[in-house]
Amino acid sequence: MTTITEAASEFLCQRRIAVAGVSRTPAAHGGNVVYRRLRDRGYEVFAVNPNADTVEGDRCYRDLRS
Repeated sequence: MTTITEAASEFLCQRRIAVAGVSRTPAAHGGNVVYRRLRDRGYEVFAVNPNADTVEGDRCYRDLRS
């Protein structure tokens, strides 16, 4: 059985990550914190919010298929 640490490590080996749940209001949701931390650590991140064009100054996607 895979441990949480192993699963997290395997997940973070990916360098391109979509973050759903980001908000146009950064203080409103924890998704923005996750988005910023991944971006600041060199990951290629994609903000996903069906109601926003930009989040944290970056392009935002309406769904995961975009």
